[in-house]
Amino acid sequence: MVLGGNVWEKHYNMKSILSVLLVLMCLVSCSTPVQQVVKLAGKNGAELQKVLDHFEKDSCKQKYEAAQFLIRNMVGHFSGDTSHLSLYRPYLSAACSLLQAHDMDNQLLRKEINESWIDFKVNVGVGSRSSNYEADCNVISAEYLINDIDLAYQSWMNNPYNTDGSFQEFLEYVLPYRRKNGLPIENWRAHFSLLKKTHFKTCYPLPLLKACDTLLYEFRELKHNQYLLSDYPLVKVEDFERLKRGFCEHKCWYNSMLFASLGISCAIDFVPAWGHSHAGHSWNVIIANDTSYAFEPFWDKERWKYKRIYNNETWDGEWGKFRLPKVYRHTYSSNPDGPICDSRVNPSDIPALFKNFKKKDVSNEYFEIRDVTVELSQPLPDETYYGYLCVFGCHQWHPVQWGRIKEGKVTFKGMGKDIVYLPCFYKSGQLTEAAIPFLLTSEGKIVALDAKDKTLQEVAVNRITSPGAMNHQKKSALSGCCFRISKDEDFSVDEVVHVVPDTLLAATNTVSLNRSIEGRYARLMLSHGQINIAEVGFYERNMEGRLERLQCKPYGINKLKKEDVLKAVDGMSVTSMNEEMPEVQSGMNWLGFDFGRKVCIDALSYCPELKSQIREGIDFELFYWDHGWKSLGKREGRAGGYIIYKDVPENALLKLKNKKMRERAYERIFIYKNGEQIWY
Repeated sequence: MVLGGNVWEKHYNMKSILSVLLVLMCLVSCSTPVQQVVKLAGKNGAELQKVLDHFEKDSCKQKYEAAQFLIRNMVGHFSGDTSHLSLYRPYLSAACSLLQAHDMDNQLLRKEINESWIDFKVNVGVGSRSSNYEADCNVISAEYLINDIDLAYQSWMNNPYNTDGSFQEFLEYVLPYRRKNGLPIENWRAHFSLLKKTHFKTCYPLPLLKACDTLLYEFRELKHNQYLLSDYPLVKVEDFERLKRGFCEHKCWYNSMLFASLGISCAIDFVPAWGHSHAGHSWNVIIANDTSYAFEPFWDKERWKYKRIYNNETWDGEWGKFRLPKVYRHTYSSNPDGPICDSRVNPSDIPALFKNFKKKDVSNEYFEIRDVTVELSQPLPDETYYGYLCVFGCHQWHPVQWGRIKEGKVTFKGMGKDIVYLPCFYKSGQLTEAAIPFLLTSEGKIVALDAKDKTLQEVAVNRITSPGAMNHQKKSALSGCCFRISKDEDFSVDEVVHVVPDTLLAATNTVSLNRSIEGRYARLMLSHGQINIAEVGFYERNMEGRLERLQCKPYGINKLKKEDVLKAVDGMSVTSMNEEMPEVQSGMNWLGFDFGRKVCIDALSYCPELKSQIREGIDFELFYWDHGWKSLGKREGRAGGYIIYKDVPENALLKLKNKKMRERAYERIFIYKNGEQIWY
């Protein structure tokens, strides 16, 4: 699985409000909205009318409905300027020939091609990106649209997997000639039908997803772009197929055309900004009988795991923990809502995400959602009617949902949990704080992150970014280790209560035991001759039923240094035991814990060693959020791999920054709790 941002927004940044004005005109109450689009098309309206006249006479009434659907929703769709492609194609041909003759993944060859591409663009004198566009209703021909509708309907009717398919699914996800705004109108349906026309007939009666797998496998040579000609304008099918490299958005677009050409409903879903990392991501979904099946756009051994790892509860062994604030689906139909439909709102006061009315919210298909009501604490700017909920990424806040302001409050619908949000206003292209940031916990509770809290704490930090998925070396050092509990120091009678799995979070992993285990001693039995661990904890329930951490004295065999052993229970995840254990009899390497009395253990926790990003001689600066980022001062990195800051507001949202690392790592926000940086 590959993570990435939105490539086409960089290529086609539609700043004009023309399409917004057009859609607002179409929203005016009218008995014949299709005819309104025909009028808006100007001279090209005659072409649209030809399509309607043609299918009105057709014996198949569904085709006429299809033509009406396409034309009624055509406003807001546009093509980008592709006149520059004729200048670039000779270079692409030469580069592809060179790559095919050698290893496409040869780093030196990629570097040489990228450098020559830069020179080529300068010599040609034309920018590789264009923001010019033409509205589809003004340029599309009747001949193209009639032929495309016929092909779409034929492929849908002839596909054996569509016996129970709904006509509405066909209209939205098979029929549309356009799969992404900004791209040229081309005959992709005929192209793919020629390649794989009988694929699903041949596969039937295999289960649908198995049949989809066999098709995706045949296009496995199209791989994620590891920065080869990364800014070449891949806007046509043939160019992508020649280069065989692209980003997630390219492959999503390609897959949606491939499946639609064969009569299978396929859409593109996207998260505009992660709640745990920078940028966003796009992927595909197969839609059948009102159920969506999400899959990785590039060929992957676990293509269909997205619904499992995007549920805001579980985590992935390879990629770590995903947190999604919202998921939207690209649509051909218009789905205007919120500020874009409000005539009081100046277009410059609407974030780009919400100017896009060709999408719909599908968050509830992925995770349990919660509506969040926020009381605004900052003065309301003049003529402001909406608030925006933001997540942090790429050094800034990104709006992911809107809400109407009413009586000093705003409700944001359908939010993902276990994420930190900042409510904002948006005026003239600028975000400003509307209320203090808050954590929407995994239980759905709102926890305000108020830096005004007078309680101060000492904070130990060793990273500016979250570790992400567990480092494989550290993972293997703990994999297979087990926890034992005994009443006796010699462990003559003991009980295994937990075995560390092959994959674990790069953070504190908490395990609730099936029942209370009585004992005085515990051991972490090592499966390797090395120990890499930052923290170990044991817990019992108090009279109120809450877990409380037990005090214990750590000890080890084989002359482990006391100061190293104490790192495992010092309450700070930035300090770690990283020791080579002397070779002894198999199964005898362990780290022991004495509770000093008999206790009832209900849970345990462990945190693997987290690789430090602190470097000696480099300045690091800690910030907290208080109506903006405020500095707690700079500290120079020293030996030991961590920095301690004193007098830090206990309930504040924090960020550690280092200017020299800015280009290599995006700093992440975190809160500090129980001696650990908890990342969001």
